Amino acid sequence: MSLPPRTLLPSLVILLLFSALACAAKEGQAGGESACTSEGSTEQGCPISGNSDYYGLGVRMGIYSQWMTSWIANNFLCEEIIGSLETNSIFLLALFSTVFFYSVQKDQIRVVDVLVIHQMCVGFLFSIMSLWGYRTMYYKTEGPGGRRHFGGFGTHFRLILMSMITLYGVWFWAKGIDALSPCDRRTACGGLQLSFFGPLRVESWLTRGINLAMAIAAALYYAVMAIVAGITGVVYVMRKWRREVDNWELIEHPDADVSLNKRELTIWYICLSSFNMFWIVSAIINIELTLSLNHMSNVLGRSAVVGAGQLIPLAIGMISLVRVLYVLAQTRAPWLRKKDNDDCCPRSGGDGDEKAMSGLGLSPYSPAPQKKRTEDAEKFAVLATMKRPATLPILPASIRRSEKRTLTHRILLAWLPWLNIFEWSKESLTPQLFRESMIFGNHSAKEKDSEVGFEVVGVSKMHLEARDSRQRMGHNREESAATDESSTAALLNSPPRLLPGQRGLLAPMGNDEVEMADRRSSISDPNSLAAGIYDGDGYDEYLSH
Repeated sequence: MSLPPRTLLPSLVILLLFSALACAAKEGQAGGESACTSEGSTEQGCPISGNSDYYGLGVRMGIYSQWMTSWIANNFLCEEIIGSLETNSIFLLALFSTVFFYSVQKDQIRVVDVLVIHQMCVGFLFSIMSLWGYRTMYYKTEGPGGRRHFGGFGTHFRLILMSMITLYGVWFWAKGIDALSPCDRRTACGGLQLSFFGPLRVESWLTRGINLAMAIAAALYYAVMAIVAGITGVVYVMRKWRREVDNWELIEHPDADVSLNKRELTIWYICLSSFNMFWIVSAIINIELTLSLNHMSNVLGRSAVVGAGQLIPLAIGMISLVRVLYVLAQTRAPWLRKKDNDDCCPRSGGDGDEKAMSGLGLSPYSPAPQKKRTEDAEKFAVLATMKRPATLPILPASIRRSEKRTLTHRILLAWLPWLNIFEWSKESLTPQLFRESMIFGNHSAKEKDSEVGFEVVGVSKMHLEARDSRQRMGHNREESAATDESSTAALLNSPPRLLPGQRGLLAPMGNDEVEMADRRSSISDPNSLAAGIYDGDGYDEYLSH
């Protein structure tokens, strides 16, 4: 049975990378038990030899190319996100396996080797492997609906891997610098140096304190996510075992009241994309400067040696970058676009069918039609209330909107989406002080789309116009009834207003009153009103009486 192309490619990449890792390990064992090399003279700046199999020029160029590939996919090509995630996970797993495997063995890896490899791992973590960073393209095209791409195995695998890397970083900066091999420390030239937005001495307490604080913060960041994910998984399995009703779907598409809206996600998308590019550029500069500060010339510039073990990651990274650039050119150049090439990302609010998303970390999902019907019913109800009679009932409670949760509450649920499986997560988790935000806060009342959480400003305006219209036209039943009763009472209680000398219909008749002529004889009487009407005579005499 043949494997599908999407499964075959990652398997081939894993095989090639671990083959290169095995070759590097074999060469290291053949050269001797210790990884130490001889330092250069003080006049030359105490140069040391870098390990080209771990972070040689070919390896670094492949990793840098993969970073750019993932950033382009995250921001412009949603169909390439799956492949970039798989390749990045493989690269990161290979790097961490190398540094962890040799760290547990005595004198098999130097501090400078761990330093450079750890910098490359951190470059992955805070650029394209930030767990939610790969959803930037979906946030742009689908808004809050991009949460439906919340992954399963792939997401949790990356979460565990990044938790292990950050925990290793805590150990390295707290104890590993003193526990690893003491060779090649450049003690005659002031010790090893690290570039982190400037040159720093590795063994100084300031450098170790800053990096240790960052490692602890990152470890807590990912550890809390891993713990919450583990607790949620246990609760989900227990509910399944007890055959209880679960709401696992809320993790992928939470309610609109607890999810970020389109405006907030737009700001998040811009900030996240800019930060990812900034971190990629700064990580590349810091890695190259770290190698240069320690005078590791055998892995820098023209003197760098590109061995067989470096060609594999270099080829993978360069081919991935060229392919992504070609696909991006197809979307921008009409003459490169195929006739049957449809957009994989559905437009927000469009009627097209969504393409099934499969692969590591992504799962297909069809939105529930009930929410769409509720939203349509709300729009119809709002439009109908503008001209509805007073006998129509008030809108049902199911159509009314619940209170929007605070920004801090919604950010917490976006950071820990596993909490949506618990009912108490819908309640207010943050104080009233943080209800309004200077950055994301919106002081005007806005209605949100029930399916994806988009802002619908017009609906709120229609609500206000409908209320004013009902008040002006008397559609409010209570006010209309009160007005009718007060008008009738005032009409019956107030006396009629008559002109001077005029009497009402119910006034008593006196002796001098004019007696009305009989209708039957008025036609024959020449001086009657009826005769005057027909022949035009006698009308002035009648008025003189």
